[in-house]
Amino acid sequence: MSAVDVSAIAQELLLAHASGQILPVLPSSRDPSFDLSAAYAVEAELVRLRRASGRTTVGRKVGLLTKRCGGY
Repeated sequence: MSAVDVSAIAQELLLAHASGQILPVLPSSRDPSFDLSAAYAVEAELVRLRRASGRTTVGRKVGLLTKRCGGY
């Protein structure tokens, strides 16, 4: 099982966002060891990088269930 390179994935996502590009393959599809904890680690690294570049966090993400994902 390979270790997920959280920093590299975060950088890749930031570059894709900045350039408006779509990733050809999602990180979760490339590496079988990319799990929920890796996804949270990547998100934490994205927050760290954004704050380091001067951005601030405003508000918070609130999850919402729909019929399609079994929320009803």
